[in-house]
Amino acid sequence: MRRIALLSACTLLAACAPATQASAGDWREGLERAVYAVVIDSLLASPEVPFVVIADSTQDMVGGLPFPGSRTPVQVDFLAVNRRLYGFLARIPARTRVRRLPYAAYRQGDRYAAFQRFRREYAPARTFYVLTRPGFADDRKQAILMVNRGCHASCSSVELVTLDGHGGRWRIIHHETVVDM
Repeated sequence: MRRIALLSACTLLAACAPATQASAGDWREGLERAVYAVVIDSLLASPEVPFVVIADSTQDMVGGLPFPGSRTPVQVDFLAVNRRLYGFLARIPARTRVRRLPYAAYRQGDRYAAFQRFRREYAPARTFYVLTRPGFADDRKQAILMVNRGCHASCSSVELVTLDGHGGRWRIIHHETVVDM
């Protein structure tokens, strides 16, 4: 009986306690979803394929840093959030359907055989994408991310994408290929 009374008191206190302030992760996840949606719909979608194939994990940037020289706040944030791999977010609010590629399994073994398997399993798609997490400026009105396009067993390109966000809406203001193999 004493346990029930104590549990009821704890439940009541928790229900009446003031809400805690949102953490940095709360705002980041919402902005990441919005940025990914714009990139998928505006840059990656194709009229020939009814979906976009995205790797199920993000790309890390530990091996190669894309920003020689000075570091702006958006670049610093980008590098900080891309020091390790993350699972790609679910429920991206893109108009284009997103299919997931189990990237760790794809990367193992014979790349040619893996790409042939990709072509069979994701037809008519001929390209898959591995995205970094976006980095945000301090005011959360600018974002950058990198898109790695896997187009063949031995071909790849990486694009740096810059977005501008005002009033909750994001748009791509610049994208350029920084690696083309």
